[in-house]
Amino acid sequence: MKLLDFTNTIEVQMLLENMGITTIKIAELPEVKFTRVVEKTVLVTPSEVIEFAEKIKRTAIPLHEINKNFKLSTTNDFIEINGQKMCAYIKAQSSAYGGSSSYRYHLCNCKTIKSMITEGRGDRYVVTAREDGKFPVLTYDDRIERLTELGLCQNCIEILKAKGMYFQPFNLAEFYRRYQPDVRQTFKREELVRHKEEYAPNHDEVARAYRKKVENKCPACKVDCSSNPSLLELHHKNGNKNDNSPKNLEMICTSCHSIKYKHEHMKRSPHQVKKIKEINDLKEFQGIPYLP
Repeated sequence: MKLLDFTNTIEVQMLLENMGITTIKIAELPEVKFTRVVEKTVLVTPSEVIEFAEKIKRTAIPLHEINKNFKLSTTNDFIEINGQKMCAYIKAQSSAYGGSSSYRYHLCNCKTIKSMITEGRGDRYVVTAREDGKFPVLTYDDRIERLTELGLCQNCIEILKAKGMYFQPFNLAEFYRRYQPDVRQTFKREELVRHKEEYAPNHDEVARAYRKKVENKCPACKVDCSSNPSLLELHHKNGNKNDNSPKNLEMICTSCHSIKYKHEHMKRSPHQVKKIKEINDLKEFQGIPYLP
C-alpha cells in the first residue's frame, strides 16, 4: 500500500522554515491605501460670484437681470450686489455729446433710485463697477454705444457727505480703493464639500482588505476559505501588531497561523481549534493534504 507523501504539506514546510530551511515562499502582500470620503460644511465664495465681480468691472448689466441670479441689496444706503458696491445709471439716453452727458450715476440708494423703482421704472437702470468714471451709454439718436463721462448724483453726494465718505476731487477709483470690500471675504455661503482622505485603519479593516486581495485563499497552503473568509488571518512577521505595513504582513489561514513561530498558544484556544478543524475539513474536501 502506497503511503501518503506529507513532505509537501504546509505543516512540514513550516517546520523546515522554522529550522532555517526555507522551502516555502509566500508572496508579499501589495500595499493597500485606505481612503474615505469626508463631508464637511465650509464657507466659500462661489465661483460665479467671483466671476461676476470681475465681469461687472468691465461692463454694465441691466438692473432687472441682476435679481435673477445674484443678491441685490438696496435696503441700506448703497447699491450693492453680493456685498460689492455698484453704480447704477440709465444707459439709454436721449443725448450724449462730446463724451459727457447731463445724466447722473448713483452710488447710493438715494431718493431718486427709490422713486424710480417704486414707480416701476427701475428697468431703465444698469449697474457697473467700472472705476474710470466712464459709462457705456446708448443714445436714442444713433443707437451707438459710447463710453461717456457721467457726474455723481447730488442726492448721493449728500448721503456720502453725511457718512464722511465724500472727498474732492471725487473719483470712483479712489472711492473703491477706500470703501470697496473684497467680495471673496464679504460674500460667502455654506457648501457641502466632499473629499477623499487617507486614514489609519483598524485591524479588522486591514484584514478585510487583504482577504479580498488574496481572493480568500491562503497563499501558504492554498485552502479556499471563500465559504468563511474569517478563517484567514493577518500574521505580523515581526510580532508588532501595530505595524500594518505590507512587508510585515501575511494573510494566512488560522491553521497556518497556528504553526508560525511563537504561535503555539493558538492551538490551546477552543475558538482557534474550532477554526483549524473547519480548515482541515475544507482541505479534505478540496484534496489538500495536511497533518492532523
